[in-house]
Amino acid sequence: MEGRFNVPYAPTKAGSLPEQRQLIATAERLEKATLLHADFERVVARQAQPGDFIYLDPPFAVANRRLFRQYNRMTFGFDDLYRLVNVLHCLDRLGANFVLSYAVCAESLRAFRPWHVRRLMTQRNIAGFAGHRRRAAELLVTNIH
Repeated sequence: MEGRFNVPYAPTKAGSLPEQRQLIATAERLEKATLLHADFERVVARQAQPGDFIYLDPPFAVANRRLFRQYNRMTFGFDDLYRLVNVLHCLDRLGANFVLSYAVCAESLRAFRPWHVRRLMTQRNIAGFAGHRRRAAELLVTNIH
């Protein structure tokens, strides 16, 4: 595994493969989609158009908490959070609509202040044992009025 999948990085846990019918159904749904393997900043700069709707769900960079945020060997850090804020400003100027989900933390509350921010509770289903799964506060950030 080269760490190129948008799943938690855990080289010792492979999991099971989907059934063939599930793969075929997914392939049919993705027929018209374009999948890109690139940095989010580059993708938005090249692909976003006025009037587009863009949903962003990045890993979390939070200073004083241990959160699930590692999708591969490259951790999403504070430099990336600032790049994300710049991307949101670019989308705003372009006239593209966005919705972003992010952890509630001091950094995000400051970073996303220019937009509409709503706090909501989400269910975390990433723990291996159901008893360790919990609800967590998250932010929904948007430039849609």
